[in-house]
Amino acid sequence: MGHRTNTELHRANERFFELLAHMARHDASPCYELVRHIYRPLNLLDTAALKRAAQRPYALFDCHFQDEPKWLGMKTVSPKGRPDAWASSFPRRSAVELTRRVLTLAWHSAAELQASRCARLGLSPTVASVLLTFSLDELDWIADRHVGILRPRWEGRTGMWRRVLDAAGDDEDGKEFDGVDLQAAQWLASDLMAGMVR
Repeated sequence: MGHRTNTELHRANERFFELLAHMARHDASPCYELVRHIYRPLNLLDTAALKRAAQRPYALFDCHFQDEPKWLGMKTVSPKGRPDAWASSFPRRSAVELTRRVLTLAWHSAAELQASRCARLGLSPTVASVLLTFSLDELDWIADRHVGILRPRWEGRTGMWRRVLDAAGDDEDGKEFDGVDLQAAQWLASDLMAGMVR
């Protein structure tokens, strides 16, 4: 994964963490169940610690990147249709901008046939192919109209998220992340294999 793409991924992770922290602080009933379980360690981390957490070599967010029917369905949605109802405590403008950044990163990774980039984004080969049938302008429209597609990766695995946050808070040289990153790599590989045999 090139330096530029790494930087873009880390920035997207960092921005996603910032939005999760905003949700934890301002929403008594967050739309992501995950936030209910990690709000305390999330709120305890300072800016430097969140940056360390964001330096993971894989995406901590997801946009249904293994759900081919979901993305095929996007092709049939009329641009004149109503946008999805906004049911998040994320600031809408910030969430739309991040979703646009994520989709653009995924599109370029697919277009450049960078398998390792796609894997770190959790982007299955089938969804990568579908994604390339959209123009970047169409992806901008999707980011604006369907911003709810942006979700935490491994949303049901709260232990994983706690380990990331704990490592970010306790360790400055990165060694505590080794076990977390290995587990994440195994899950990414498993998820992608499952997506290929659907």
